[in-house]
Amino acid sequence: MASAASMTNPIYTANLIKASDGTKYVLKDALIDLNVSHAENEIAEKVTLSLVNVKVGTSKLSSLISLRDKLYVYANTGNGAKEVFRGIVWTKDGPEDAGSKETSMVCYDRLIYLMKSKDNLFVKKGKKTKDVITSIAKNWGFKISFKYKSITHGKLVYHSQYIADIIIDILEKTKKSTGVDYVIRMDKDVIVIDSVGTNTTIYKIAKKENAIKTNYKQSMEDMVTKVKIVKAETVKKSGSSSETGKYLTVTSVKKNTDKYGTLQDIVVKEKDEKLSEAKKEANEILKEHATPKIEAEAAAIDNPWIKKGDKVHISAGVMNNYYIVKGIEHDATEKIMYLEVKKA
Repeated sequence: MASAASMTNPIYTANLIKASDGTKYVLKDALIDLNVSHAENEIAEKVTLSLVNVKVGTSKLSSLISLRDKLYVYANTGNGAKEVFRGIVWTKDGPEDAGSKETSMVCYDRLIYLMKSKDNLFVKKGKKTKDVITSIAKNWGFKISFKYKSITHGKLVYHSQYIADIIIDILEKTKKSTGVDYVIRMDKDVIVIDSVGTNTTIYKIAKKENAIKTNYKQSMEDMVTKVKIVKAETVKKSGSSSETGKYLTVTSVKKNTDKYGTLQDIVVKEKDEKLSEAKKEANEILKEHATPKIEAEAAAIDNPWIKKGDKVHISAGVMNNYYIVKGIEHDATEKIMYLEVKKA
């Protein structure tokens, strides 16, 4: 008899809905492996499945799966099955032969379209972050719930860039100005852009309870201890409107240069921008980057409800603090999750 679903025994199920006619296939009994992951450097969540190539009527399961069929994944930890993923079949591995006993596929949520599509964008100065991102989402047929911070942007120009990269660049500008990190994810069919760590339930990962192992290291990679603020326009040649190509330094701000040496970044002060605004951006860069980065990972008994961008508490090994999930992988077969985290 199968064990009942619980927080220490999460049970996953998956349904495939045919894009062509809406036919539903319940994949629970055919599942061999199921992995749900949301990588740090990708906005789209990913699911990989291996399935027994069972016979459905007179056909093999592999012949019934088509690209762009819909996949729904559910998890049950004792209070009924709830949706944890909604996406489409992106890659389908054909069986080696007609008698093959296994088939597999890779699925992504709809944000994959923004990762794989390029566009141009021109935005006049004075637009708010929320308005720009909301407009992009609507132009691509997405509903959006924007809960993150907004700043007023200068002119924005993008040529033939991936839409996901455009969105990230705009959000990074906002992050630099506000010092608040963000997360992008799908909630069913809605793009959610929110500040990290806003989850109301903060799950704990603890030694002798659900933690399996942790890995923790410090690094000076990507540190910044000095920010130079320069004018956007270069110095003009004497008696001429021609530019010399030399940028004029307005000022600079420092933090921890004595301790870690000089690792310099540059902030460009636009012509119509106040120096105080440029200084604010520079200080936000130092606030985030002037101390060594802590790279931490944890493996624990799987918890399907922990998502990228969530705040968790980890007390195992040398880790004993609140952390933000940068990336996560749920191995539904082994019932283990792997988290990449940073200090909250």
